[in-house]
Amino acid sequence: MTTPDTAPDLTGAVAYVLVDQTRGTGTWHVTPDRVVHYQRPSGEWTPPAIVSADDLEDSPTWKRVDA
Repeated sequence: MTTPDTAPDLTGAVAYVLVDQTRGTGTWHVTPDRVVHYQRPSGEWTPPAIVSADDLEDSPTWKRVDA
């Protein structure tokens, strides 16, 4: 399990950020097995997120970014 001090394995993951970055949110990472991890702006990691990979991929609120 991911803890604030332990980064998940992001091999092959795709990163997403809010289109409106003025809100100052972190980065969401979707791994190949469709698990979503959130990294806060401070660098801390949260446990796997309740936001689905489909939500991040299909919503105009989020944009894919190259790592």
